Amino acid sequence: MKKAYVRTLEAGIAAFITFLFITMVLPKYAPLTEKAYDPMMNSYEGNPDFRNCAIDYNVSCLQSIFRISVPQSMELIVDISENPNTIRANLPTKRINTDSLFIQGNSTDYAPRMVKIYDYKR
Repeated sequence: MKKAYVRTLEAGIAAFITFLFITMVLPKYAPLTEKAYDPMMNSYEGNPDFRNCAIDYNVSCLQSIFRISVPQSMELIVDISENPNTIRANLPTKRINTDSLFIQGNSTDYAPRMVKIYDYKR
């Protein structure tokens, strides 16, 4: 009978320690709430200016399009490539938000491009 009380107490202590771990440790690793880009990147999909900038590999043009929705406290990196599996080298060792959009060109030109946005706090 005594063993049952000890095991019940042990289970209660384990549940309490688990609860403490979840409430104290895990919130430190929650995602950033501040987004540097419009989370609906698909809204740019139909924008002809966006498509033309991507087709022409014009990174500064795309940055000016995205900069409107980027807070000043965030840094923005834009990549354009034909290969969707391309990985950006030399990213900072910070928490980075990313979004991507694959476009196939515009109404007259087939030019597949992968546009990737990386943003992080300065």
